[in-house]
Amino acid sequence: MKKAVFKSKGLIGIILGALLIIGCLQITGLKAAGRINPNTPITITAKIAENDQSIFAQEFDGKLQIRLYKIADIGETGKATIEAGFEDIDLSILDQNPSPEDIIDNIVAVAEPIAKDMEDYITIEINREDGESEKTVTMPDGAGIYLYVPQPAADRRYTYTFTSYILYAPTSTYIMTGQGSDQWQYDVEFTIKSEAEQAYGDLAITKTLDTFNKSLGKASFVYKVTATLDNEVVLNNVYSIDFDKAGSKTRIIKDLPASAVVTVEEIYTGASYEAVGNEIVSGLVIKPGDTVTANFENDYNGNLISGGISAENQFTVDENGNIIWTDKDGNPKEQLHMEPAETFR
Repeated sequence: MKKAVFKSKGLIGIILGALLIIGCLQITGLKAAGRINPNTPITITAKIAENDQSIFAQEFDGKLQIRLYKIADIGETGKATIEAGFEDIDLSILDQNPSPEDIIDNIVAVAEPIAKDMEDYITIEINREDGESEKTVTMPDGAGIYLYVPQPAADRRYTYTFTSYILYAPTSTYIMTGQGSDQWQYDVEFTIKSEAEQAYGDLAITKTLDTFNKSLGKASFVYKVTATLDNEVVLNNVYSIDFDKAGSKTRIIKDLPASAVVTVEEIYTGASYEAVGNEIVSGLVIKPGDTVTANFENDYNGNLISGGISAENQFTVDENGNIIWTDKDGNPKEQLHMEPAETFR
């Protein structure tokens, strides 16, 4: 069993900043204030700072879970003993005036992969839907060095990741600030530091062609896709689906920002095919990691006019893949970019 003993008042100041942990954390051998009372309950509180302006603090309305792992036990005399399973951690770095990065690299980065496969942990759950900004748990295993690992979270628009770190429980003003009282405080707090990333989802355009007239050759159908997010257009392209027989095809437009609102309009069906049902599907909302579908159906209308995109001279494709869209009188209506027909299933 690997052991590390921290000597009194040879304390290490670890300045991390208010968003990562309250004030500073200083891990020490802790005889300065006398023995730790093993009969005094130790509580740990996870908090979202009141002045936190992060996307997570302002937008997330789900449940955040934080796992607490005891990586070292602290005895009454201040002796630290590594817990079983965490023997690869070397706490001696705490006697070397480490920076927060040193602690993350040498303790957190070693402990977190080990903890990931462990089932022995305490969970703190903050329910943002109920307006909670903090939650407190009583630690049944008493004094120690704890690793806290907030679990990744997601909502309808963002994915959230968090900073894992360590804390000492119990603590003292001297431990947290490097000055002041070294009287033990058995109620310990830390704040959550978050990062938000835009989540993405996919759009599927599914076309069903009921009847195909083989003598007319390939049938092309063109769809204009517009996606808006926060009242800004984030996608405005056209996509084609080609048929050489009756049946269904699906085209996937990947990686649209989650929460974007999508409208899909069938803007070209050829002269010999007509829509069965809607020509516009609107109000589709992109979901993180999921696919929303716009369905269209067409059938042969009895005409004998062959052709793909240029059949009615309403669409002309230039060498860069841009479509010049004209009305029936030949007047330019809009220029759009058409993506190559490459993603089907």
